[in-house]
Amino acid sequence: MKALLLLLFTLLYSSTYAQSVYTGTIDKYPIELILNIYSDDEIQGIYVYNSNDEPIDISGTIKNKVLSILEKDANEKVTGKMVFDKFSAKATQLSGTWTNPSGTKTFKITLTKKYDLEEGEDITWNNRELLQEATSGNQYFKIVLTKAKEDYQARVKALKVYEKKTDKLLQTIAVDCQPMGFNSVETGDFNFDGQADISLFEASYAGANTSSKYFLVDGNGQYKDSGFEGVSLTFDAKTKRITEVNQCCAGAQYTSTLYKVVNNKMVKLEQHCFVYDEKKQDYLERKLKDCQ
Repeated sequence: MKALLLLLFTLLYSSTYAQSVYTGTIDKYPIELILNIYSDDEIQGIYVYNSNDEPIDISGTIKNKVLSILEKDANEKVTGKMVFDKFSAKATQLSGTWTNPSGTKTFKITLTKKYDLEEGEDITWNNRELLQEATSGNQYFKIVLTKAKEDYQARVKALKVYEKKTDKLLQTIAVDCQPMGFNSVETGDFNFDGQADISLFEASYAGANTSSKYFLVDGNGQYKDSGFEGVSLTFDAKTKRITEVNQCCAGAQYTSTLYKVVNNKMVKLEQHCFVYDEKKQDYLERKLKDCQ
């Protein structure tokens, strides 16, 4: 639980200075690259080769106007290094190098900024797509963002499902959600039927509470809104149960609710209340009315 809360806090409250989408090439190979630049000059992002649309994790730092980035595989093994001299987040063109871990191969990187995903008052823009890190089988995903003048932050207005390699648009799902950058989409078997479904981050609330929208895959390979609702849901494939944890009162108490899935509907099994005890320095179970 503590690890989950820390992760959510980090994701929700890290200060992003800039979020940008670039297209270009490494050597002769077309790529798309997304960079999140944080206020402490740390970098997180992903990029894909257009030939396979498999996202690659990248992270790095900016020091003395030099952007250094490491790319890693699913096992956190370094698979390459990118370096951009005289880097500026405002630049529309970037030039750098990609080098393999052994240093025996180096290729030129040429990038053009496609757009920034700006936030703030009196800023407006529409229908900017953002690649997602999560993929499923032969599919990859992009969220479609729109920034209205009256909103400080952009809203996710659609989720698009694409076919890898061909870039064929398979499905567009209309939504209205808060963004979570390139981590807005996750995959999982949310109704425990053995098929891969997808979720989309919906909103953050007080404390560590969040919500997502869950889309179940049907017999035609299309994603349908499950109607699953709840705060900070987790899914246990072994027990085939869903747990909801709803925190309240600055973490002083929370309710834990257990569900099963029947005919693709969440059915409540039990609910418990836990209140933090200062003397015990731990959460103790209380009556449900104590969490009201």
